Amino acid sequence: MEGVEASEEPMEEESLGEARQLRLEEEPAEAEATEERAVAPEKASEGVYRLFGHELVEVAGGELSRLRCIRCGAEAPLTEATALKERPCKTSASLCRVCGRTGITGSYCDDCARSLEDYALTARPLVRYGDRLVRVLPPDGADGWAWVGAHRTFFPYHVREGSRVWPCPACGEEYKRLVDAADHFANTHPEKTGGFAREFDVKTRTDYWRSWQGYVCPRCGRLSDDLSKHSCGDGR
Repeated sequence: MEGVEASEEPMEEESLGEARQLRLEEEPAEAEATEERAVAPEKASEGVYRLFGHELVEVAGGELSRLRCIRCGAEAPLTEATALKERPCKTSASLCRVCGRTGITGSYCDDCARSLEDYALTARPLVRYGDRLVRVLPPDGADGWAWVGAHRTFFPYHVREGSRVWPCPACGEEYKRLVDAADHFANTHPEKTGGFAREFDVKTRTDYWRSWQGYVCPRCGRLSDDLSKHSCGDGR
């Protein structure tokens, strides 16, 4: 028995030595983890991270996701993000919100901007007066109007030299594309994006629908600042 006990003592020392060796071997991995944390991306906005001057989103596809800069279009595999350090971001181009096309100026590529504009030119909201649904029509005073449902607002346009020009409906600042006018409106005049609400008129004892652009005529649906002076048409 004594022999057995004596033989176990060196094994205990050997196992302690192995434990020390393992701890030493783990130290470089710990250092690497510290280095990774040092270059961790900074969150810029929802789903967008800033790293090495790029603004990155994760793009799924294949066996390994990729990181793509929404400003310049540079890409790198998720596991090789440091490669983007060698490709400085030198452009203010963005990523189209609809189709994801990169290398554009603004929030939408021209193709998606035209599609959104075509829809907005024909869209019209509805409100209910009693048992009737009334289609809301924009106020007078422009060559035409588009309805931007996201902001519950009619946007006017003027035709100049065969092209539409879109002034902001709140301040008049002009843009070549409806989507750019809408972005400006949302960023500069957010208090005007609330949509329609009911307002009771004491004289007529009637609830009228109204937005910041005016009252909705219950007969024709036309928006007007003063319905008492409104000349009602047939609503077409």
